[in-house]
Amino acid sequence: MRTLSIIIVLITAVFSCKNSNSSVLKNSQSKSLIVNKAFTEQAEGYKLMKQNCYICHMAQSKEAMIAPPLFRIKEHYLPVYQAKSEFSDAIIKWVLNPLEENSLMPGAIRKFECMPSQAHIPRETLVKIAEYIFDNEMEKPGFFNKMHGNNQQRMRARGGENDPHSKKWKVDDGVIQTMIKLKEMLGSFEGQKVEDFQKLGIDVFSISKKILLNKNNEGEAWDQIHIFFNKIENDMHSLMSVKSIEKGKALTYILQKKINSFDDTFE
Repeated sequence: MRTLSIIIVLITAVFSCKNSNSSVLKNSQSKSLIVNKAFTEQAEGYKLMKQNCYICHMAQSKEAMIAPPLFRIKEHYLPVYQAKSEFSDAIIKWVLNPLEENSLMPGAIRKFECMPSQAHIPRETLVKIAEYIFDNEMEKPGFFNKMHGNNQQRMRARGGENDPHSKKWKVDDGVIQTMIKLKEMLGSFEGQKVEDFQKLGIDVFSISKKILLNKNNEGEAWDQIHIFFNKIENDMHSLMSVKSIEKGKALTYILQKKINSFDDTFE
């Protein structure tokens, strides 16, 4: 009887071990399938982005640029649309129906005009591209840092940077008056709730957009206006989707300080 009991215990242990190993193997295979699927989707997203977007959005030189680089598009959209689904929807909405009034990149609209609708691209493809952009760091063209460095040097050479003796850039009087109103709006602002700060961000961006799209400013003067607003765009976009009053106050203070420096560079 004792021998039979030992045999039963051994058989139970063997089967238990087999079941356990089988369970571990199934879990391992399941995880492997998930990882492989994610890798495949990422690779497909990159491939589709390269096929459909690089021809316009990945220039190899400043002279060849006909649209903003993808990393700049992400920089503009991510602070406003922080969830993947919101980001993807916003990108797709723009690609299918690009309208000037809906753009988060007025400087790019002024330089390159609105892109043509890409309604011929299947929505499923657009989703994969948008989600890939959200999930991954976008490549920066090699010439881009040098180009912006040269722009900043021109700005320092002619105006601003807290040098009261430097010659300032001459801009349209309408821009000066609009900036005065913008300063007054920021100076008198008193937010009581998160929504107040979000609306302030939207209002500041709308005013900035009008300035950037103002065609009375041309050439180097407009380039410098564009550079100036590049410095505050992340703060504007972040304020548009701010989640707390404390953060809203901090962003408002930063924006006010940067906007007030406009007179150091322009007249």
